[in-house]
Amino acid sequence: MIVECKSCGAPLDLADGKTFAKCLYCKTPQQVREMRTISAQTPADFSPPREWQGASRTRPTVIAVAVLTIMMGVGTALYVMAMMPSAVPPQPVTHAPVVSVQDSPVPSPAPPAADDPDIVVEAGAEGAPRERGPAAAPRPTARKGSGAKPASKRPSTPVMSKKEAQEVLEPELLACMKKHATHHVIVRIGQGYRGRKTGPLGPLAIVDKTTVNYADAPKFKRSPLGKCMQVAISGLRADTARGNYMYFGLVNKAAPDPLEGANAKMSHEQGVAAMTAHDEEARDCARRHPDGATEGRVVRVQATFRGVDGKVSRVEPLYLDSKSPYTKCIKGVYRKATVPRFRRLSEKHMHKLAP
Repeated sequence: MIVECKSCGAPLDLADGKTFAKCLYCKTPQQVREMRTISAQTPADFSPPREWQGASRTRPTVIAVAVLTIMMGVGTALYVMAMMPSAVPPQPVTHAPVVSVQDSPVPSPAPPAADDPDIVVEAGAEGAPRERGPAAAPRPTARKGSGAKPASKRPSTPVMSKKEAQEVLEPELLACMKKHATHHVIVRIGQGYRGRKTGPLGPLAIVDKTTVNYADAPKFKRSPLGKCMQVAISGLRADTARGNYMYFGLVNKAAPDPLEGANAKMSHEQGVAAMTAHDEEARDCARRHPDGATEGRVVRVQATFRGVDGKVSRVEPLYLDSKSPYTKCIKGVYRKATVPRFRRLSEKHMHKLAP
């Protein structure tokens, strides 16, 4: 169906059953039931416009209205002040008689009452008392650690459910993948913290690890694709706190698949063949470092293979001293093992090294 954005008036094509939507032009999140329906069915020849002029005019119009309102208020105040009659009627100017200082000395001002709580008496430069007005009341401040925020900084966008936020975000995340020609992404989006936390829900953010094209992306937030996705989720709030984040496993079929033709996963036989090929070199570690090895003992080694290139990312010899030269030698040997690429992030294989 075709609905109209409440903020800029752009026509939006939405699927039936959606409860929340985010405008493609002015990026304003809003509830579908509050939007005006243009057409209950999407016409076959409907094509969304590339740009919408109302989106660029929305913010300047608001600023112009605000400036005009302030100017009208200032003008009204000046007009009222000019029309108000003077509180004291003009008095005729009279000349006071000249009095000699010797005949009529100037009396010193009387000190204020000591029991007046609003008056503070201080000694002047000549020893004469000087008055001060009542002390200003202290400005209230938020208690440190209370979690309270100023009212102006509290988020005002509506809080969506997890399912509603996923419906709004999925097409925008896919649009970022098409823009940056990325085939596969696994990303997690939530509040950015886990555990107990009080106060209003903050905006969404990318949390935990992200996988791009079947490989870990440790600096994903700084990448162009990560920045594009962060802009897409900015301004949205959803109840995804305490580790209840949203999981997105997205595939862009328009981009080339880096693992096209690869197996779905690594087989057990492939892992055995890759590790057994280096057993003789691993046994030589016991001859070069006899202090850490035990004669006649079977050593169990767990290796983790990456799917994107089939190489070993981690080697863990079990029940051995991790700092001994023998253990370090075994790790270096089995890191050379490789298997054919497969369509998973990683696979683990347990290997037994016979004496």
